[in-house]
Amino acid sequence: MPDQPTTPGQNAYDYNLHTTRAHADAIDQRMRQLGDPQNPAVRPGYDLYYGHGMPESYDAHAVQDLGLMPDGTFQHPRIARAADEVDRARTELGNLEDMRDQGESVHNDVCQARADLARAQRALTEAEATYDDAQFVADAQAQYAEHSRPHQEPESEPE
Repeated sequence: MPDQPTTPGQNAYDYNLHTTRAHADAIDQRMRQLGDPQNPAVRPGYDLYYGHGMPESYDAHAVQDLGLMPDGTFQHPRIARAADEVDRARTELGNLEDMRDQGESVHNDVCQARADLARAQRALTEAEATYDDAQFVADAQAQYAEHSRPHQEPESEPE
């Protein structure tokens, strides 16, 4: 394992966080934007969206819960999921086209992958037209505020 720099830059891999500081900071900032009640001094995304586990799993959760886009920005989670599907479909199509170029018989698979990519792109366009990130943020903040209120027992009737 290479030595960890003592002061890693934002895009340098941080072995304590198991990701880059920029990625961890973006996740934590999004959680706070959504109203996460954690102390700002701690990293609320650690072991939820980054950490020592499986990066693919963390990224999938960040897409699902926070709206992490393939470019590292954030949108409504439904937009992020649709963008993630477009990204996967493009990768699959590229892999199949490479196989075809190497002489493998994958013509039908390439045709199907093109259709899948077109379907994913239509779903992304629809999600972008339908869902609003500002409304998602406002709803999440309201939900966090509701859950952070102290529980009050109902007042009992005087006897």
